[in-house]
Amino acid sequence: VNVCMALSVLAELTDGDSREQILTLLGQDSIQDLRTQAGLLWRANYCDDGATTSILANSLWLNQEVRFVPETMETLAERYYASSYQGEMGSAAFDQALRDWISQQTGGLLQEQAAGLRLAPETVLALASTIYFQARWSSEFQESRTAPQVFHGPEGDLTCDFMHQSGSNTYFWGERFSAGSVGLDNYGGTMTFLLPDEGVSPEDLLADGQAMEFL
Repeated sequence: VNVCMALSVLAELTDGDSREQILTLLGQDSIQDLRTQAGLLWRANYCDDGATTSILANSLWLNQEVRFVPETMETLAERYYASSYQGEMGSAAFDQALRDWISQQTGGLLQEQAAGLRLAPETVLALASTIYFQARWSSEFQESRTAPQVFHGPEGDLTCDFMHQSGSNTYFWGERFSAGSVGLDNYGGTMTFLLPDEGVSPEDLLADGQAMEFL
């Protein structure tokens, strides 16, 4: 969802072959179709009802020395809920404004990751897109059933707390991975966990046709 929204905004900022390539990638025939799809995607995934939080946000960071088309900025605000900010690229104040925006939109969870973000002085335009998601399990894990076990990681064994849950569910086996899903309350969605087989890296699965088809 995050990448799709960012590419949709990018399509509005381009034209010619560049726009056509993005539309083709997103499976849309025209910029009008993309606008409709982006709106549907946003409304289907945005939720803040107290039980589930799914907040999408987009922003544009513009060089104050460059002129931009106001109508395009208005389209981005109306169709993609994107905010626009203009300032001195490379300045400490503008860099901090970007970091503050990211932190605010993600509940402060990315402060450490955003701390090193900087906009180069020659930057013309930067696009930032975020999602903040939080939901409850449809069947809560009981604290009394959490117990230490050995986790076998790539850098060795580590003893840590394991959550346990009993019940029936579907488990999947692929050629190079296995997977299981846990339902989310009041959202109609699930979180699916993929476990690469021994000797298979996550990067291997990203290049694996069966794994990507499963996802």
